[in-house]
Amino acid sequence: MSIKRLGLLIALGIFIAFGAYSISKVPKHLEYAFLPSIDMTNSAAQAAQSETSQGEQEEKPKEKPPTALENRLKELSLVKKELKDSVPSMALSCYYEGATLSHSSGSSLQGQVIGLWGDVDAMERSVLLAGRQLYPDELFSSRPVAVIDEKTAVELFRDGAPIDRAFSFAGVEFKVVGVIRHRRTAGERWACRAMVPLCALDGANQNPTLAVVSGAKAAGGRARSTFFSKLSSFREGGANIDLQKERDRSFLPLRLTVCLLLLFILLLIWKLIKFVLTFFIRRTRTGLQKRYFLQEFWRIALRTLASLALLGIWFFALYLVLQELIKPVLLFPEWVPSVPVEPKEIGAAFWHNRSANTALVALRTPNSLLLSFWLSVSAALCTAFGLISLPLLTRIKDAWTAWLKNR
Repeated sequence: MSIKRLGLLIALGIFIAFGAYSISKVPKHLEYAFLPSIDMTNSAAQAAQSETSQGEQEEKPKEKPPTALENRLKELSLVKKELKDSVPSMALSCYYEGATLSHSSGSSLQGQVIGLWGDVDAMERSVLLAGRQLYPDELFSSRPVAVIDEKTAVELFRDGAPIDRAFSFAGVEFKVVGVIRHRRTAGERWACRAMVPLCALDGANQNPTLAVVSGAKAAGGRARSTFFSKLSSFREGGANIDLQKERDRSFLPLRLTVCLLLLFILLLIWKLIKFVLTFFIRRTRTGLQKRYFLQEFWRIALRTLASLALLGIWFFALYLVLQELIKPVLLFPEWVPSVPVEPKEIGAAFWHNRSANTALVALRTPNSLLLSFWLSVSAALCTAFGLISLPLLTRIKDAWTAWLKNR
């Protein structure tokens, strides 16, 4: 085998391992993505202001009515209370794409602003470089504070730690309280980002592009179906995204590659076990020809126990590998037809699942985009790894068989 091919296999293995690490970093949350439309627009705030101005003209001034965002957050709070047993932590993230952040010095940049509301455990947390994170109580308030990433700090303020300095977005001035380390992933369009309390953007002159409700599900239970059914009632027309299931889908190429390699190793071990068993049989026959059975009994017993132990360990290892190989059938039962041997049922199951993935308009989140990217990349890398390693595995098998024959 050439050194170039071996080096290519090592490089592919490193890329595959990096992909597996990136997939494992994605949280196992449930996500419900929907278009905010009129729920979080500044028109609702303007309507509330007009109603307030009309109330001020009356003899007894009326209390300012809640905005559409406040009403939606109250509804989501009720859903959150109903799901507290199955989904103990829940958060709402509103993404403002192509947001313009400006500083009083005249510098500005375009990036992504994320309005956050809800529990910290259901949100993405990054390494803090300076200052502090957003406090839990700030996530439910309208205090204009922000946490930005290091790239935003350098490009906007020319400072790696611009704590207590301010920038403007959508007519609101935010004070920087923290700087985080954030590495751009394949699921993100913008290199710069800022995270602010969502309530601080109520009445802003820019509408969010996408809203995502994320939930950290409790172990066991029917959290998935309950979460999506409740949120579908809260906001119709959204997309149900189970990141745990998408993670498992992204691991499928790697799972298949590793299982096939383990089966190959078990094949080599089986040849070794056959050699050992043959050796034990030969020694037993030789011993019985020279000694009485009672004199040879303890040797026969030890060899029998060793043989049974080897076979038991091998079959148990084979069971574990085959279990992992067929595990996707349990992870994705929707792909299993009701009658596996009926072509019509197989076709019905296939088109049912394909129709869910071929919508002309689909809502996607940064995490789902990242996992979709790594699914495609890992499939290509694992295929290339298998094709390149096939000649090497054939040579190893032939050399192993020849070595056992010569013993």
